[in-house]
Amino acid sequence: AFDRTVGGLRDRVEQLLGARQELTIQARIADGERRHAEAIINSIADAVIVTDAFNEIVLANEAAANLLDFDPEQALRAPVDKVIRDECLVKLIKDTRQFGRPCPPRHVEHTIGDADRRATYDVSLSCLSSAEATSQAAPQTAGVVAVLRDVTREREIAEMKSQFVSN
Repeated sequence: AFDRTVGGLRDRVEQLLGARQELTIQARIADGERRHAEAIINSIADAVIVTDAFNEIVLANEAAANLLDFDPEQALRAPVDKVIRDECLVKLIKDTRQFGRPCPPRHVEHTIGDADRRATYDVSLSCLSSAEATSQAAPQTAGVVAVLRDVTREREIAEMKSQFVSN
């Protein structure tokens, strides 16, 4: 009886060690994928902000940090409304997530800055659907990706063309 108990415990320990090794491998793969995604996001010239289902920032590139004046390291896992001072942009991100289900990307023109340094951005907002929600009848929004592309120069050129044509 003792040998059976010890043998059963040994089998259970081996199972747990195998499961631990599998989890370690999965964690390494996930970490590599995360670093890869961060490298891609940081190589983009446009400002990129990614939030989760709790409206916390999970990823932001240097362009976003410079534009919106925050430290990207300190912004991680912080509520978007505590990091981004632009109330309109925060509302756009929160409203997109609160839509409640994956939605098509939407574009909003938004101006950032004061009277001295004003820039116009095309803000693209896309929902992220949760991985586990893909099999459910009504998938939930797991977060939002916001990409801010500076269109100030394009708008200025369009205005100049319009003025030229009207004269």
